[in-house]
Amino acid sequence: MRQKPRLSIVEAIVNVDVQSNRFYNSYVMRTTKCLSLDESLLHQVEQTKGKASTSERVNVLLKTALEWERRQGLYAESEAFFAPELDGEKAERKAFQAASMRSLARED
Repeated sequence: MRQKPRLSIVEAIVNVDVQSNRFYNSYVMRTTKCLSLDESLLHQVEQTKGKASTSERVNVLLKTALEWERRQGLYAESEAFFAPELDGEKAERKAFQAASMRSLARED
């Protein structure tokens, strides 16, 4: 069986550095897309961007909006989960609890 040649410490560090940079660059690399914006939106972005570029400001706004949308979905999901039970569901839950209690009592 053929063994791989051992790398020196310097070669290993360089190899790890190259691999981590490749991952980092693929993660943060930006893609250019052409999108159309309403004039009023573009004007508001220009007024509120400060020292950042328009592109950076739009990226921040989009990330914020997507996070807000994700949280709204989670809130809606939690509201549905914790919503008051319907009468039929309450009866089913009580029947299940009673059956579980009888089953546990038989085990003793």
